[in-house]
Amino acid sequence: KVLVVDDNPVNLKVVCKMLGRLGVEPETANNGQEAPAGTGPHIVPYDLIFMDIWMPKMNGLDASSYIRKNLSGNTPDRPYIIAMTACVMPGDREKCIASGMNDYISKPLRKEELEQCLRLFT
Repeated sequence: KVLVVDDNPVNLKVVCKMLGRLGVEPETANNGQEAPAGTGPHIVPYDLIFMDIWMPKMNGLDASSYIRKNLSGNTPDRPYIIAMTACVMPGDREKCIASGMNDYISKPLRKEELEQCLRLFT
């Protein structure tokens, strides 16, 4: 199961369409606060989460930290969380990893990057 979290409806639609072409029908959330809420009270039912970084209510870094600390159960490496961001400044990747994310891809997303994430993390 795959979840895509992004506050921009156009970005959500584009990522979902790209994943659909790869045979994946993801669920969606509009901000970081909705991502943990969609995971249930005890454990995250997703294998892979594509998480935007800059969102209202709760950003992707905080949402990822929350998921890791409270909802990953006995599997701290699940779900795999991939940051999606246009910010590619030095140190951004390290901030994502420190928050509990497993990897980082830059926007605009490319089909090849999505395919690689699917192969590596599912």
